[in-house]
Amino acid sequence: MPDAGIMLAAPGCKAGDKSTKNLNTWSKKTFYNAKSRKAYLQCGVGDANKDNVREGRDWGWRHISGKHGGDFANIIAKYPQAAAGSNVTTWDGLAKVAIQKALSYSQAASSNSSGSNVAYSSGLEIKRNGKVVRTYMIVVWVKLTDNRIQSAYPGS
Repeated sequence: MPDAGIMLAAPGCKAGDKSTKNLNTWSKKTFYNAKSRKAYLQCGVGDANKDNVREGRDWGWRHISGKHGGDFANIIAKYPQAAAGSNVTTWDGLAKVAIQKALSYSQAASSNSSGSNVAYSSGLEIKRNGKVVRTYMIVVWVKLTDNRIQSAYPGS
């Protein structure tokens, strides 16, 4: 099984790509007076060396890949059918399915202490033969001022 601490490449973001390169745009529910119903997954800022991850400064797909990609990879390794019936077989495919689900189906959200980011969360059901065998709570942080996805990760 992959080590969750391993830094993974950010598919779609090359070394020379700007942090603002847009990879995906999803509709989202609005909480905390958010003005937009869209959330943007951009390359962002992250470091391929896990020892250089800067809490509070890294964001976007590079951050998700670097800090949380191993967590998604572990789900795929343990449950190859993880994307609940879709044809997703990679950690990044699963991450994007999970992000979209959390943004679209979140029943509640919470903000950080400064109120600048909102956390969307939703369960990602892992099914085998039509029966749920595991549910992971997916958390997606979105910045209120620009609707950029800051982070996304599976919880327990």
